[in-house]
Formats: sequence, C-alpha cells, structure tokens
Amino acid sequence: MRRVVLLFLAVACPSVASGQVIAIASNLLNKVEDVGVYGITQVTRASRNHAQRGVGMEFSFGITDWRSNPCDGMAQGSGCRTADTTLKLAGIRRSVSGTDSTFEVSVKPLGTRIMTFSLTVASRLTTLYSDDAVSGWNLDGKVVEFPTMILYGALYPDNRFGVSPYLGVSVLPAELKNVRLTQGDSTATVEASTVDFGGSVGIVADVKDFQIFTELEYAGITFSTTGWKRPGNLPAASVPAQLSLKGLRWQFGVQVPLKVP
Repeated sequence: MRRVVLLFLAVACPSVASGQVIAIASNLLNKVEDVGVYGITQVTRASRNHAQRGVGMEFSFGITDWRSNPCDGMAQGSGCRTADTTLKLAGIRRSVSGTDSTFEVSVKPLGTRIMTFSLTVASRLTTLYSDDAVSGWNLDGKVVEFPTMILYGALYPDNRFGVSPYLGVSVLPAELKNVRLTQGDSTATVEASTVDFGGSVGIVADVKDFQIFTELEYAGITFSTTGWKRPGNLPAASVPAQLSLKGLRWQFGVQVPLKVP
C-alpha cells in the first residue's frame, strides 16, 4: 500500500519537487497506521440541493489506547495470561575462556484493548450541481476539503463479530473549485473558502486483512459567496450570497492497516 501511495504522488507531483514530496510522504507513511478510501452521499435535503456525491481518502495516526489488565487481582500462575515476552541483551563481559553474555527477560501482561484514540487527516472531493440556485441558471463545480482533521475515539466491546462503534470530532477546511453559474454563453464565477466543524458516529468491522466502515457525519460547511464575477444579464440580487452544505452525509468505505497491531 505504501508503494501505491508513493507511486500516485510521483505521478501527481511536478518532477522538480516530486523527490522532496516523496521523501516527506515516505517519512509520514512510516507513522501511519491505516489508509482508508470511501464514498460520500448527502443525506439532508438542504445539503442535497447543492452537493452531490463525493469521494475521500484518509490517513490515520494512532494516539493512544486503553487496555484492561487481566492479571489485576490475580496471582501469577493462576491462569493469568502473559505475552510480549522479549529477550534483551543486557551486558557483555570478557573472561579467560571467551566472551560471556548475560540476558534479561521482560514479560508484559496481555491486556485487552478497550478504547483507542486516533487522529485522521483526510482529503475529500464533492461535486456541486443545482438547477434552482438561480432561476434559469445552472450551478456546478467542486468542493475540496483538505486537510480535514478528525479526532476519533473507538470502543472495542468483547464481541465475536469484530464490530466497533466510534465517535469523531472534525475540523473542516473547505474551498470552492471551478464553481460557476451558466446560462447559454453567459458565465458567472465565484471563489470562496471556509473552516467549519463537524461530528460523526459510525461503526467499523474487521474483515480478514482489512476493515469496512460506515459513518454518519454532520458537516457545518457554509460558504460566503458575495464575490461573484457576473455578466451583465445576471442581476446582483439574483446570485446567492452563500452556499450552504450544512447537514448530514453518509460515508462508506474500507481501511487497510499499514502496521501490524
């Protein structure tokens, strides 16, 4: 998966800077725990009036996790499980007969994962289209969200299906790209950006060597669009002063772990 991402960056970046970009990306990917891709569908009617479907890609970095200790209140040797036994070279000393080595063994309790926290950096692209934003004119373009920052907390209940619920809080920087109103040969354009917030709830399930997830997110994205560059046949009072994408959206996708837990 790392090779696929680096190959994509090599193609996408200019040749002059691609070496530096790939070096930085390679260093960051060494710290990434999961890579995910997903589709985005608007749920709330208000957001569906403008936004259509989109896609997203994300990289997750583990922050910390909470684990139970099965040995709490139990004597060693009374069924308490242990794991992560490591053999470490503690010291070397010379003797007449040769070199003697001494070793130390450390044994850690095998805890059960209860909850994990992670930081996800995502990039999202959503298409815009509306034929009723301005009477007789068609609105189209794209919304780019990058870098979306999401703090996730996931619970790991003791169940046989490997399903975990999670909650997320997100910061949503967004920008309008190639947004325009068209009528015949007449075109009006606008540029705008914003930083808004959101929240999400979802579940993730283990499926062999990857995970699938589904998530419902509330996004509070609203653009101020008072800076339209418009032709003479489009009155100023007709153009929308804002584009609101506030509402719920549904996301469904897959995650591929880059590190073995």
